[in-house]
Amino acid sequence: MKQIYCLFVFLLSAEINSQWQNVIKINSPYTDKNPAFGVQPSFNHSRILFEFLVFQRMFTSGSQIYTLKVSTDGLIDSAMQLSSISGENINPAIDYFTCQCYIRRIRKAMAVWQSKNNGIWNINGNIFTEAEGWGTEFPIVVTPQNKLNPKICAVDSNHFALVYQTENGDIHFKRYLNGQWFADSNLTSNEPMICINPFISYYKSDSLGHSIIVAYEKRISATQTVIMFTRKRNAEPWTVHDTAAFLGNNKINGFLSSYSGGAIYLTFTSDRSGRKGIYRTSIELNSGYKYQETLVNEPSYDNSSYSGSFASVNLFSQISPLGAFIKKSASGSWIASDNQLVWHLGDSSAHSVLTVGRGVYISPFDIRFWLVFSKDTLNSTNLYLAVRTVSTLNIGSSGVNVPSEFILHQSYPNPFNSVTNIRFELSSDADITLSLFDCTGRELQRLIDNKYYLRGYYEVKWDAADYPSGIYFIRLSSNGYYHTVRTVLVK
Repeated sequence: MKQIYCLFVFLLSAEINSQWQNVIKINSPYTDKNPAFGVQPSFNHSRILFEFLVFQRMFTSGSQIYTLKVSTDGLIDSAMQLSSISGENINPAIDYFTCQCYIRRIRKAMAVWQSKNNGIWNINGNIFTEAEGWGTEFPIVVTPQNKLNPKICAVDSNHFALVYQTENGDIHFKRYLNGQWFADSNLTSNEPMICINPFISYYKSDSLGHSIIVAYEKRISATQTVIMFTRKRNAEPWTVHDTAAFLGNNKINGFLSSYSGGAIYLTFTSDRSGRKGIYRTSIELNSGYKYQETLVNEPSYDNSSYSGSFASVNLFSQISPLGAFIKKSASGSWIASDNQLVWHLGDSSAHSVLTVGRGVYISPFDIRFWLVFSKDTLNSTNLYLAVRTVSTLNIGSSGVNVPSEFILHQSYPNPFNSVTNIRFELSSDADITLSLFDCTGRELQRLIDNKYYLRGYYEVKWDAADYPSGIYFIRLSSNGYYHTVRTVLVK
């Protein structure tokens, strides 16, 4: 039997409640699966009062697409059916646009899914408006070949972007603007390899405007599936497709947006080290620069299906990531998060799906997050909900776990042109100084000058627009501790 659970998270008074709590079944007595929240936009969209969850509900005659509202205290109202065509409706996705105000309201939302008609999978959808609620189901893509795995993102209240794959292994993009759907673009028309599993997200800033990014998997061989991406800014053409993950078999988990530097994070599962691990590629939307790091890689476990979100951390506009994933070993499978085993799945992880929401507003400093996942029991499916709370009072912190030591990471990008990012970790509260030196050892600037910081993860930018090309050194010092890294400025 597959069940869906939901978890909730809060961060209060600069402390992180590291446990997902209050796991409850949310769909009895129905059989539901494939839950999904909206894609992750810029960090400050977490100040919404509720968000939509979409999922697939099974019946003897087929399946239908439903939605639920999730707010600070849990579910609002009962499930609402979005699809109306009888038969099979599967693989739902949703995104929503919020008003540009401090407490954000969902102005418009769009849900999309696969719907089988006369033996062919088409893409259908439904639109929510703040004034009228959900409307009626409508067709989006109807062609003679199967269309699979649709994903949607909201660019603004009148602009949505859709991607999907075709049965012959191409990735298509389609735009909805001012009430009208425009013609499809085949993003992989020149690619001879099979391309599958597309994901889409966007980033909005004053300097970059609207930046849309699409990622997908490209099958090279039985032992290698690479992840490719392309991006599009405003009216500019799509960029040349680039590689986000190369070694081993890689499967996209989804996007996480970052406020810092116009970057967007792509998370994926890979078997490159033998066992399945979870990795993240940071993509600078302006330059296309990529930086890759390991999130979870354990020799005794296979880890997969990561879903995460970001909470804003106030003053310096930094971010705190949190997420959950499936952990599997010979002794069983679990939903896991940080160092916590949230829920025992038994041996059913192959059929489990999890999704983490954007976060619901509680107070100016506290955000509540929901985790929804499915579990198989007795050959049916149920959804479960869990909760976690996050506080944004830990100013400047960019991490959720408490670090175990003082660390200054290598700056990135390196080499760089004008701007580089400097990350460091503090295992305890301390007065710190972050200094810049040239190759002669002369101190040029103090980015942080003997200021008191709470323990946590931090990220600082250095804008070297006024400095010449050359080799520079970055030093973190605190109470007799020193750590230095080298960076190269190339103009």
